[in-house]
Amino acid sequence: MVAKKKIAFAAVAVVVLVAAGAFVRVWLSNRQPPATTVTLYGNVDIRQVQLAFNDSERIDKLLVDEGNAVHAGQLVAQLAPQHFRDTVARDEANVAAQQQVVARLLAGSRPEEIAGARADAAAAEADVGYARADAGAAQADAGAAQANVDEAQANLTNAELLYHRQQTLAGKQYVSLQIRDDAQRAWLAAQAELAGKRQTLAAKQKALAAKHQALVAKQQASSAKQQVLQLVVIGPRKEDIAAAQATLKSDVAALALAQKELADTQLYAPADGVIQARILETGDMATPQTPVFTLALDNPLWVRAYLPEPEMGKVALGMRAWIETDSFPGQRFPGWVGFISPVAEFTPKNVETTQLRSQLVYRVRVYACNPDHRLRLGMPATVVIPRAGNLTHAKSAQPCGTN
Repeated sequence: MVAKKKIAFAAVAVVVLVAAGAFVRVWLSNRQPPATTVTLYGNVDIRQVQLAFNDSERIDKLLVDEGNAVHAGQLVAQLAPQHFRDTVARDEANVAAQQQVVARLLAGSRPEEIAGARADAAAAEADVGYARADAGAAQADAGAAQANVDEAQANLTNAELLYHRQQTLAGKQYVSLQIRDDAQRAWLAAQAELAGKRQTLAAKQKALAAKHQALVAKQQASSAKQQVLQLVVIGPRKEDIAAAQATLKSDVAALALAQKELADTQLYAPADGVIQARILETGDMATPQTPVFTLALDNPLWVRAYLPEPEMGKVALGMRAWIETDSFPGQRFPGWVGFISPVAEFTPKNVETTQLRSQLVYRVRVYACNPDHRLRLGMPATVVIPRAGNLTHAKSAQPCGTN
């Protein structure tokens, strides 16, 4: 009996010990050391640039093809340039011509022009003197003709009185009819003489008026010549100079625009990258709205991953990271945390449990240099961010030495 109790007690002890050992084993297996890294999963992402011309024209040359690596500033395509060259030549001629106009206005009148204007003014003044002399002579002739008319008028009056007197005396037979007839003929002759003198006076007055008109015309011409001389001596108006300079400025701006359009016939790569797509071909009509190439900027690139909300306090901008891919097993690409979204990807409701809040994620960009172009768009990647000794580091504007 006692032996059976001992056996039972021993069996119970063994069961307790086995259970205790199993419990300790499970407890030890569930107890994990604190994680030394943060692991994220995502895909490789890059930026793309659509390369297009600034003007519309036929494509003359395409110098690269899909898959070609290009460098910043490399010529990749060219439009037919003749139309733009002709525009530049025309605008250059306009600028040269307007420069001469401005130079002429700024230089003022030449000495020869001033001397010629003075000679013209002197000649016009001399013509005025001659015309004044002619008018004076015509005035004297008209005065003499007027005196002749006055004398003829007096003679006519006397002849008329004598005729009437002789007629009265002849009626009384105190004088002969011959004397009366002679007085009548003298009266008629005086009338004819007065009429002739008056015609001569009218002609002289008409000539005088013509001479006066000629004198006025000569005086006006002389005044005009004097004004021309004054303007020639003063030179161009400042308003004319300002207008010519403004026109020159406009022509220079048009030339600069034409030169810019000529330069834009050549398409250059804005940065280092790889030609992802060749959209147009030689001979196609290019427009600013239609790209010629799609350029992939793959150095640096980044992995687009998502950081769980509980890990937010463990990751900071500038921390070092490693990128691993299935395409290159056993190889790690160095990188750095370059962006952490300030907003959760999926906005929660107003009231959420702790479990739901823990499922929120934040978009993260882990950048890496890619000089050998081994990492490609869309490639699945794993990001490992060490926690120990991983201090934040400020990156330069060009961490990979690219433009």
